[in-house]
Amino acid sequence: MFLTQNFASSPSGLNQERNLHRSGLDALVVCMDLLQQETMGKKFERLNIVLLTDLNVQTSADQLDVIINSLKKAGITLQFFLPFPLDGEDRADGGGDGPGPSAASARPGKGLSSQQTQGLEMVRNIMTSLEEEDGLEEVHTFRDALEKLSIFKRIDRRPMAWPCQLTIGSSLTIRIVGYKAVTEEKVKKSWTIVDAQSHQRDDVKRETVYCLNDDDETEVQKDDTIQGFRYGSDIVPFSKVDEDQMKYKSDGKCFSVLGFTKQELVRCSPFMGSQVVKVFAARDDEHAAVALSALIRALDSLKMAAIVRYAYDRRSNPQVGAAFPCIKEKYECLLYVQLPFMEDLRQFTFPMLENNKKFTPSESQLSAVDALIDSMMLVEKDEDGESVDKLKVNRIPNPQFQRLFQCLHHRGVNPDDPLPPVEPWLKRALERPQAVSARCQAPLQDVKTKFPLKVVVKKKEQKTSADVFGSSADEPDAKRVKVDEEMEFNLAEIAAGNITSVRLSCLKSVQ
Repeated sequence: MFLTQNFASSPSGLNQERNLHRSGLDALVVCMDLLQQETMGKKFERLNIVLLTDLNVQTSADQLDVIINSLKKAGITLQFFLPFPLDGEDRADGGGDGPGPSAASARPGKGLSSQQTQGLEMVRNIMTSLEEEDGLEEVHTFRDALEKLSIFKRIDRRPMAWPCQLTIGSSLTIRIVGYKAVTEEKVKKSWTIVDAQSHQRDDVKRETVYCLNDDDETEVQKDDTIQGFRYGSDIVPFSKVDEDQMKYKSDGKCFSVLGFTKQELVRCSPFMGSQVVKVFAARDDEHAAVALSALIRALDSLKMAAIVRYAYDRRSNPQVGAAFPCIKEKYECLLYVQLPFMEDLRQFTFPMLENNKKFTPSESQLSAVDALIDSMMLVEKDEDGESVDKLKVNRIPNPQFQRLFQCLHHRGVNPDDPLPPVEPWLKRALERPQAVSARCQAPLQDVKTKFPLKVVVKKKEQKTSADVFGSSADEPDAKRVKVDEEMEFNLAEIAAGNITSVRLSCLKSVQ
């Protein structure tokens, strides 16, 4: 919402004494009228009204349905900011947003007034009517607003499409386009070396010199050096031509189906890679949309997944991954996740606990652990039986980014002051929810009782003959094995056998 100069400078048409007793609905009507007048004939991306109120005014539900229908017709979204939460779980603390009439109306011990209770019901009715259950997520507290305003947010980038062809066999081809749905965000390496006094990059000059690893440190030119792969104690030289020929030659970008398997056989534990790709049909291609939709729905009905060969372009190494069907209310697509090769797996062997009766837990111990897990569940059921996530990880900002940007901002504004401490809300971001912490205290004490810890006394070290009679350091040299401490053992030379071993040597360069 914004005010024009005429509207702000013409108070004669406004009765301040009357407006003090107006409800939030009157302000909402004024905002709707102002938005429609000021945006008529103009291009805009979104119309949104933000209401900051303590709801401590008399509200009337008259014409509420008309207002809701007008908001829907005009495509205007709505956001409420209150000094207390909508569900009322933390009403006793009053939101803790600072002084003022809004915070004072919900001080500890006083609760909410009847007008505020009626206002909450009106807000809940408006938001659920506009966007059903998702509308309640647009009702925020002042404390949440202050925390979100302190979050450093990067500029949103437009998703880059990856056009390709999905192939099944040699006769079926579907035009597709992929988008990165989930990818690891890394800090951009913008660090550079500058002069400590002038803070200018140009004042620092760099010079790289290549020298041989000899006594004289003979200088060599860069053109006289090549890459070398260290293989044990040997160095295998590789020229630029060898390096280009060594690379895997691909036919270009690829998304080829190798076969199908059951979804239950593709476990999430071996997922790897740093991204999840959503695959859609190519835009404005009706045949591709129909074919891909048939494939997605067939996989979903059969609970199957496609094993595909994926290559981003001809310069990339190929991958093998799984494509799962994803059907939403507004779209349907394939979700591609990379799977590991044989070398990517790490095999571990652990002893079986079932063979040792000493480590077999009792029924009471199992029940105690089950109770602890149930008390720490982050997914709960609401009144309608729907699952509600108490800790939404996808809404937690990365603490590394936030701390970095906080320090950079502070250093840029205050170059001589020490860095500030970590923000309290950032420390709370990755902590256990308070409700879960309070709920798991009793089961946790039960687990401590059922699994008592005992102090293990360290066994005395056994004395060896060297400890009793002394070491052989004082014996004559003739009785000791002659081993040159600087002798270099090479496994390849030992296992050479009758084959003539060839050692490749090259100049070792150091920077």
